Amino acid sequence: MKRIIAIQSFRGGTGKSHVIANLAYLLHLEHKKVAVLDANLAAPNLHLLFDVNPERLEYTLNDYLAHNCEAKDILLDINGQGKLFLIPSTLSAAATTQIAREGCNLERLCEAIRQIAIEFDYLLIDTQSGLGAETLLSLSMANILLILQEPHHLDDPGTAIAREMAKKFAVESCYSVINKAMPAMDIAALHTQSIDAVLPFSDKISAPSNQGLFGIFAQLFPKDPLTEALRHLAKKIARPR
Repeated sequence: MKRIIAIQSFRGGTGKSHVIANLAYLLHLEHKKVAVLDANLAAPNLHLLFDVNPERLEYTLNDYLAHNCEAKDILLDINGQGKLFLIPSTLSAAATTQIAREGCNLERLCEAIRQIAIEFDYLLIDTQSGLGAETLLSLSMANILLILQEPHHLDDPGTAIAREMAKKFAVESCYSVINKAMPAMDIAALHTQSIDAVLPFSDKISAPSNQGLFGIFAQLFPKDPLTEALRHLAKKIARPR
C-alpha cells in the first residue's frame, strides 16, 4: 500500500524539515522508492537540506500549481539512483509574495499529491506550521501524521488540536514526536499528551557538510544518537500501528 506521510507542527522552528528530510533518506535505504514534497510554500527549504543548487530546478511545485508543467516535471532525482526524489518549492521573494496574496491552488495541490503518490512507496510531505489550508489538505490525504513539538509543554495544546484534526480526517496512524530533547529531561513528566518518539538534541545539527555529500544528518553522522532515534522512527513508520 502506498503511504502518504505528513509532518506538522503548531509553531515554526521545531525542525520539521530536518526530520522529514532525514526520514525520507532513511526510508530509501530500505530499498523503497521515496519522494519528499516541500509543501511549505511560504518558507520552503528542503532543497537547502538536500544541498540542491536552485539552478538545477527547472520546475518547482509553484510551477505545477500555476499550470506551467506536469507533475512528472517537478520530480528531482536526488542521487541519480531513481530511489529518492525531491519535489521542491520556489524560495524567492516574488513566490512568497504571490502565495501570501493569492493563496495556494488547493485543487491543483491535491492532484499533485495524488499523481505523485501513485508512483512511490512513500510520499513524505513537509507542511507549513499551524493549520492553514495547505496543511489541512495534506493531513486529509495522509495515511500517517507526525506531530512534531519541542520538549517544553507549551506545544501541547497545538498537538491536541492536530490530533483532533487527524481523527476527523480518519488518519490511520498519528505519532507525537518530541524534537531537540536534552539528556536530563523527563519528557513524560513535562507533557499531558502521550509521546510516541523522542529525538535527542545534537550539537552536530548545524555542522556544515564538508564531505561532498548532501547535507542530510543521517548520512553525515550515521552513528549519532539522533540518527539512531530517527532510524527507529523510520521503522515505526514502515510498520504503522
